Amino acid sequence: AAFPTILREYRALRDWAEGGSWTPVADQPLILKGDWTDFKLVENGKRHPVNCVRCPETIKLIQDRCPEIATQIRGSLIFSRLAGGTRIRPHCGPTNARIRIHLALEVPDPAPRIRVGSEWRQWEVGRCLIFDDSFEHEVVHDGDEARVVLIADLWHPDFGDDLRKKYLHGRHWRRYQEALNDGWHEGSEPHRVDPSEVRFLEGELRAVGGVREAAATVHFDQAVGRQ
Repeated sequence: AAFPTILREYRALRDWAEGGSWTPVADQPLILKGDWTDFKLVENGKRHPVNCVRCPETIKLIQDRCPEIATQIRGSLIFSRLAGGTRIRPHCGPTNARIRIHLALEVPDPAPRIRVGSEWRQWEVGRCLIFDDSFEHEVVHDGDEARVVLIADLWHPDFGDDLRKKYLHGRHWRRYQEALNDGWHEGSEPHRVDPSEVRFLEGELRAVGGVREAAATVHFDQAVGRQ
C-alpha cells in the first residue's frame, strides 16, 4: 500500500527535477562513466527541510511504519537517479552499522545490474533490494533510460540498543534520543539547505501573482549553529 504513495510523490517532483534540479552525488570519483544524481530528503539523519515538505506522505509513512529507518541518525532517505549508460566503480560504504534498502521506482529494460560481494542482482519496480553496503558493490547500467530508486538506511540488526548506547556519544546520542521520541520532526536538527531547495523556493515566489522577481537568502544563525 505504501508504494503507490511514494511513487506518486516522486512523480510529482520528477518533471521539476528533470529540468536541471537533480543534485550531483558527492561521490563523483566513483562514476566510471555516465551520470549519477539524487534528490535528498534526509542526509546523515538530518532533514532537508524544503524537500521533506514536498514529500510529506513519504516521510510520514516511514516515520510511522519504519522506526529503524527514522532513527538511523547516520542514514539517509534519497531519490537516486542513474542515467542510462552509467557505470559505478566497485566501492564500499563507510559503515556496517546500517543496512541499505533500494525501493525501485523506475527500472528500464534492460534492467541495470548491481553486484554486492560475489552476487549480481537486478532491480524490479515496486520491490526492494536490501544489502549491507559495507561489502564491495558496483553498478552496471547498459540501457538508455534512467533508473530511479528510493534509498533508505536502517540500523543493522546486530547493532542493537546496547551497541548504540556504547558507540553513540555527545550530540549523536542526543539526536538518536530525539529521533526515538519524534522521528524527523520539524524541531529536529535540519541539514543545511542545498542550492536545489533555494531554486525551488525562488520558483514558488515567482509564481505568486504580482511578483516580478525573487531571490531566496539563507541565513546562518551562529547562536544555534543552524540555517
